[in-house]
This record gives sequence, structure tokens and C-alpha cells, in this order.
Amino acid sequence: MASGLRDTGFHMIVPYFSEEDPLNPIRYIQQTGSADAVIINMTVPNDPRVVFMTEHGMPFATHGRSDMGRNHPYFGAVQAAVENRNGPVQQALDVPHLD
Repeated sequence: MASGLRDTGFHMIVPYFSEEDPLNPIRYIQQTGSADAVIINMTVPNDPRVVFMTEHGMPFATHGRSDMGRNHPYFGAVQAAVENRNGPVQQALDVPHLD
């Protein structure tokens, strides 16, 4: 993702650390208006960041799905396989499987 942003007017900020509250950077972005949109990773099924951003009307996408019945854009392994039919995921899917 970071490589794709190289030489564009966009920036990637990764302020999340596992020992900290995952909402801290999201709250900061919401309070300061320091981003047009947010992409989060390490998404968990009941992710408080998804709840917060949905409730505050923040544009966002997740790398991985949540499981809370909230409709939001996400990117995951299955989607990657569909978009990259010749990639390693598709190659693994093409291997014959035992029934």
C-alpha cells in the first residue's frame, strides 16, 4: 500500500501500536481533521474503531472484515484473489483438492 502512494500527494501514517488503545489515533484524526479518510489494519470482528468511525461519519476502509453488521468498505484475501487472478492466492486455489 505504501509503495502505491509513492510519488502521489497522499501520505500514509501508521500510528497504531499494540500496547496502546487502538482508538487513540482514530480519535486524534477525528478531533484534528488531519486526514480525509482512514485505512485501518488488524481489523477484529467487533472492532471499536469501526464503531467509532461509523458513528462519527468518518470515511474509512479496513484491511480485513469486521463482523458487526455494519456496512463498510474493506479489502481482504478473497477480494485480492478476485482482483489478482494470476497471483499466489489464485495459484493456490487452482491446485486440485481432495473431496
